[in-house]
Amino acid sequence: MTQYTDRHKETGIAKPSILSGLPSLRMIPLPLCNGHNLMHLIAFNKTDLILSLWRGKMTCKATDDRETWDWAVLQGDVWLHHGETVAQATPYLPGSFDVPPRNPAEKISSGYKAWEYLTYVFVLGPGLFYKVLPDRYFFHFCKFVSAIRILHQHAITREELTHTHQLLVEYVQEFEELYYQ
Repeated sequence: MTQYTDRHKETGIAKPSILSGLPSLRMIPLPLCNGHNLMHLIAFNKTDLILSLWRGKMTCKATDDRETWDWAVLQGDVWLHHGETVAQATPYLPGSFDVPPRNPAEKISSGYKAWEYLTYVFVLGPGLFYKVLPDRYFFHFCKFVSAIRILHQHAITREELTHTHQLLVEYVQEFEELYYQ
């Protein structure tokens, strides 16, 4: 009972999940049946991280000097022009793109949707960030875009999965080399 109470306080979980009541005859058991949450991880968390870095808005210690961040290029007029370019891309997107991204310079902090982030960063991003980001950050970003595009496919071959794994491992290692100070 002590362990239960400690775990409850630690996790906020007080009772079994509603999913645990489902019949397990034709189901992979919990938690293995739950896929990764790409919407939150990629569309919100990861895009917020990289855009915060590129905009120089990342929280940092007082000993860190944002002026040394050569990746923080989406600021001032560059950010405003970039936002206009994103909004101007809407007529060129297929109609199947449910929610085209609005101007991020005006709307990113007021209810930007998951689909907007995905389209903005992973569809338009490689074209929009080319020659805006310094080359080493741009090529690093493209590894991530390539991996995420593969992971969002309906079917993935073993070769694509192996390639995606390699891209993500390289991305994480290079992220530390490029951004950690």
